Amino acid sequence: MKIISESQYKTIDDYKLFYNNEESVTQTIDEIFTGQHYSFDADNSEPVILDCGSNIGIATIFFKKQYPKAKITCFEPDPAAFSRLNQNILVNNFQDVVLVNAALAKNEGTVDFFGQVNIVNPDTRGNSICADWGIQRSIANSIQVPSVCLSNYVRSEEHT
Repeated sequence: MKIISESQYKTIDDYKLFYNNEESVTQTIDEIFTGQHYSFDADNSEPVILDCGSNIGIATIFFKKQYPKAKITCFEPDPAAFSRLNQNILVNNFQDVVLVNAALAKNEGTVDFFGQVNIVNPDTRGNSICADWGIQRSIANSIQVPSVCLSNYVRSEEHT
């Protein structure tokens, strides 16, 4: 894997990754690409992947690199991260990727979302609908974000 860092974006092999926070992107790339924490062996070349908490799309790039024909649904409630996620999906011309700008919760509607939500270049790794997780960072606020139920996106094998 070849990573080239440029002004507010990095390239991972042939993929471009725009980001807001250098520390966050560096650690996450290391975990996902070097540590292979998201690696799995699929039964076919077109797996259906639900990326819950997609952040800026680093895992999505990893999945598309591993399985170019994968069908991926990305869930990301954080407005800043979602903006970068959308940008990264578009700039890499990914097909079969659906973006959902919402938190996953037990009820559809809105939920409180905690973390670095009102600052420039936020570190969004700890942001969460769980207040305890969202206050891990030194600067924490909350906003309301849309919420959806994961069960609405999961299909049983007998219905596909």
